[in-house]
Amino acid sequence: MFISQTSKNAIRILSFLAEGKQRYSTDYIARHLDLSVKNVRKILFLLLKAEFVTSVQGKNGGYYLARRPGDIYLRDVINAIDGLDKYDQCIFGYEKCNEKNPCPLHYEWIKIRNKFMDFIGSINLEKIIENEELINKHIQ
Repeated sequence: MFISQTSKNAIRILSFLAEGKQRYSTDYIARHLDLSVKNVRKILFLLLKAEFVTSVQGKNGGYYLARRPGDIYLRDVINAIDGLDKYDQCIFGYEKCNEKNPCPLHYEWIKIRNKFMDFIGSINLEKIIENEELINKHIQ
């Protein structure tokens, strides 16, 4: 709903890496999460660029987290993948919607948006992987 599929997949990939505590190849991640290799490569490139993951080349290489799970927040991941600008836009898409010229839902949208931003700013990978059995239920 609020989060793009690419951001959702990035969060799934990071959660998987956080659980594993080892290096994983792009192919292995794609297979395990039932995602296309192409999409996993694209997402890992963005995560590498944002310094959420690190990679090692070679036979025993692969991707792993560059930070502790407690230091990776959903807000930062979503920002790295899609940016946060879309959440500042008018829900109707009006260009001139603001405090002085509000759309019919301006004030309600501001409340919802602020709650959403607070939520994604408070959830980190550590909180997500605490419930490993719930994650595994959705992956399998």
